[in-house]
Amino acid sequence: MSVNKIINFSNKFRKEFPYDQLGKINWFPGHMIKSRKLLVETLKFIDIVMEIRDSRAPISTENPMLSELLKESSKKKTTKFIVLNKNDLSNKNLQPKIKQYFEQQKSPQQQQQQQQQQQQQQQQQQQQQQQQFVEFTQSILTSSPLALSTKLNKSNPKHPYQLVKKAVEIHHKLYPPKHKNYLTTQLKKPLNVLICGLPNVGKSSFINSVRNASKIGGSKSAKVGALPGVTRHISGFVACEDPPIFIVDTPGIMIPGNLDSSEVTLTLALLGCISEKIVPLITLSDFLLFKLNSISNFNYLKLIEPQTNDNNNNNNNNNNNNNNNNNNNNNDDNNAQDNSNDDGNNLNNFSNEPTDNINEFLKQVSKRNKMLLSGGSPDLELAAKYFIAQYREGRLGCFTLDKIHFQSNQPKKEEN
Repeated sequence: MSVNKIINFSNKFRKEFPYDQLGKINWFPGHMIKSRKLLVETLKFIDIVMEIRDSRAPISTENPMLSELLKESSKKKTTKFIVLNKNDLSNKNLQPKIKQYFEQQKSPQQQQQQQQQQQQQQQQQQQQQQQQFVEFTQSILTSSPLALSTKLNKSNPKHPYQLVKKAVEIHHKLYPPKHKNYLTTQLKKPLNVLICGLPNVGKSSFINSVRNASKIGGSKSAKVGALPGVTRHISGFVACEDPPIFIVDTPGIMIPGNLDSSEVTLTLALLGCISEKIVPLITLSDFLLFKLNSISNFNYLKLIEPQTNDNNNNNNNNNNNNNNNNNNNNNDDNNAQDNSNDDGNNLNNFSNEPTDNINEFLKQVSKRNKMLLSGGSPDLELAAKYFIAQYREGRLGCFTLDKIHFQSNQPKKEEN
C-alpha cells in the first residue's frame, strides 16, 4: 500500500476512541483484600521486588497496590526492579526510550523529599532508593512465532535467571554488605527476591524459568520451602547459592482494583490481565482496531483475504510480525483530537481495504472463516474472539499499546 493511500485512510479514521461508551468499571474481587494483607506481611522480609509487566503496556500493567505498599513499607532498603516481559511482541524501536523513561521517573513527593535533605549522604541515599531499574525479556512460554524461533538460554543476559542475579548485584551496590562474607555461601540469610505482577503478564513463566535454571547441587529443579524466618503461607525456593538468593512468589493473586481509566481497562482486558467478562467483546475488538489504525498497521486485512487453502490459513498469518516496526516509531504521538466514525454497513463496499467500522470488519471475518450462527447470520462475538486471539499471539505485528510521553529535555542514559 502506497504512502499516499495510507495517509488518505488515516485521515478518515477516528482520532479518539469513544471511551465514554464503556462507562466506569468497578472490579474489586473479595480475595484482593486478603492478598493485600499477605503482601504487606511479605514485604517486611523482602530485599528486592521484581515487578513483571507486559512490555506492550508498560504503564497500564503496573500494579498500583504494589507501588502504594512499597511507599508504606517499614523496610526501607528495598530495591525495585521492573521487568518488561514479552518484548518479542512489542515495538523494539521504542524499548530503549521506554527503559530510559522509567529510570528517570520521580514523583513530585520524592523530588520534594530530596530537596529537603540537609546532608549530602542522605541525599545520595534518597536518590538511590528512588531510582527504578528496568530490563526487557521475551516471552518464555508463548505461541509467538518470534519467541519460538529465538528462545533464550540460561546464559543469555536477558534470561530471567540472569536478570535476578543482576538485580541482586544492583542491590549490593546500593547497600554494600557490612562484612566480606556477605556474598558467599557462609551467609545464613540469603537475599529475598519477590516476583510479582498482574495476571497474564508472564510472572509464572518467569518464575518457572528461574526455577528450571536453578539446579542447585545437580538436582532437576530448585526445591520449594518456607521463607527463612517465616513459618506461614510464604514460600519460595533457593535460586542461587553464591550469592545466596531466595525467590518468593507473590502471595495471593494481584489484580487492579477500581479501574478509573477506561483506556487502561480496555488495555488490560486486551492483554488478558483482567476478565474479558467486564468488557463487551465487540467494544474490546473495536479498541484493538482503533489502535491498529492509529499506527497505520493494517495487518488485520490478512484475516479477511480470500482463502485459497484452508489448511494454510494460520500459516499465512505467521509472517506478519516482522513488517511493522517501521510503522510504529511514532506510537507515543497518538494524541486524540476528534471522533469521527465512517459508517459503512454495506458488506460489499469493503473491498479488502482498511476500515474504521468494527461491525463491518467482523462481518468480513465471520464470512471468511465461516463463523455463522444457526440462522446463517455472522457470529460477531466469535469473530471478535478470533481477532483478539490473533493479536495476543503476535500475528498482527509488534507494537506498544500505551501512549508514552518521552521527555526530550532530559539527559540520555547508556543502555545496558
